[in-house]
Amino acid sequence: MFKERKYKRNEIIFVEENTGQYMYVVKEGRVKASRTLPNGRETILSFHKEGEYFGEMSLIDGETAPANVTAVVATTILVIDRRDFSSLLEIPEINNMFLKMLCKRCRRSGEPV
Repeated sequence: MFKERKYKRNEIIFVEENTGQYMYVVKEGRVKASRTLPNGRETILSFHKEGEYFGEMSLIDGETAPANVTAVVATTILVIDRRDFSSLLEIPEINNMFLKMLCKRCRRSGEPV
């Protein structure tokens, strides 16, 4: 279900316009999610390290939170598309894991990056 992709340091994984198509798991390395402000400056939204994932919320609710994601160091990403992700959610243990992680993220959403 997952496809592996490798990125070099500072290589763009996806840009704001492509948000919401996949879920990504950081197999190795570290990435940053950021947005470009109207004045052209970058604001960092989050960092994701080995074992963490992102993009799942858009696959669940169909909404997007546009962001650019860039490899901070050489990084290996596992990617899953919407159809395969939906199949994973049919497994109760995986569904429960996602619910717990989403709750955890909501609770700490006000914390600084």
